[in-house]
Amino acid sequence: MTFAPAKLNLFLAITGRRSDGFHELVSVAAPLDLGDTLTATPAADWSLSCSDPTVPADGTNLVLRAATAFAAAVEARGQPVPRFAFRLEKVTPAGAGLGGGSSDAVATLRLLNAATGSPLDAAALALLAAQLGSDCPLFLHDGPVVMRGRGERIERLMAEPAARLRGQRVLVFKPGFGISTAW
Repeated sequence: MTFAPAKLNLFLAITGRRSDGFHELVSVAAPLDLGDTLTATPAADWSLSCSDPTVPADGTNLVLRAATAFAAAVEARGQPVPRFAFRLEKVTPAGAGLGGGSSDAVATLRLLNAATGSPLDAAALALLAAQLGSDCPLFLHDGPVVMRGRGERIERLMAEPAARLRGQRVLVFKPGFGISTAW
């Protein structure tokens, strides 16, 4: 079982549009105590069930996309990867800009890496995370970070500002509608 924290963008500047269609950005983001829980049990093949019936549990879900990408990367090195049935207890609301799906994907990568003896180092996990989604790499770090590029370039927030953010309380409110990232 692993926790997949939501994130809060404390600062976000869109600084341009990239040739690949993504936006160039600078953001300060911090993990929240709010988040999803992902569990995995050995199975014959990948599968996903979710406590939220509105969340797709098919191959479009980032949990299964992360599992497939992880298996491909590790199996390309000659190591077999056992399959798992995942159970996602969804708390982070979808479409809220809190990174729930991205965090779930990184939780999958971490869980599978631990379950298979850590065949991928931090750099390989970061590469996989960046391929899965723009804000996935930030979830490989504990604590507040500065994101650049489309979100794949991560650096830790300096110690003093990070210390001031730790333990702060925020009220997170999500209206009854979502906004797509592409929009």
